[in-house]
Amino acid sequence: MQITGRQRATNFALRHLRYFVAVVKERNFERAAARLGIAQPGVSQQIIALEAIVGLPLLDRRKRSVKLTPTRNALFEDAVKIVAQPDATLTQLKRLGWGETGRITIGYVASAAYSGILTESLASFRRALPDIELHLLELEMRQQLAKIRLGELDFGYIRLPAAIPLELNATIVLKERLVAAPQRAWSPETTGAMLAHFDPV
Repeated sequence: MQITGRQRATNFALRHLRYFVAVVKERNFERAAARLGIAQPGVSQQIIALEAIVGLPLLDRRKRSVKLTPTRNALFEDAVKIVAQPDATLTQLKRLGWGETGRITIGYVASAAYSGILTESLASFRRALPDIELHLLELEMRQQLAKIRLGELDFGYIRLPAAIPLELNATIVLKERLVAAPQRAWSPETTGAMLAHFDPV
């Protein structure tokens, strides 16, 4: 039966290149089979099938150590790249699923940057997940809450008091102490009356 070019193309599969790359790297069919976790005859059959698809001999089998035939190095290099691409893509998809890559948009009020909590938390985050891109936006508190509800921000740094919608979660990341420094001329009664208007944190 005659095999046309179109029929050859439909018979090709990624496994042919995987087996081919393994044999070239191991320089031995048995070691390649062990590396791939299959029986050695299966590797031989797939290499023969690949050579039939390509229409050219790819390996020199005349010696105990299998090696590429002359001028086939470029084909091998291309095969290595093609085989690696699906693995790299799968790894990237898994990392996206695990939250190890991607982009996070963060809002903040200017005072959060002045306090140091923003830079400290972001530095810690970047050390833990260096492949995630952080996009920072300085926004007024109400704008942040609105954008979080719309899905335009992942989270934000704001200052209390704030009317936080019930569907959003809030975590206190920093409490600051304030010290009153009245003038010497103020009496204790005046100082006490002034501080009575403030709730201690």
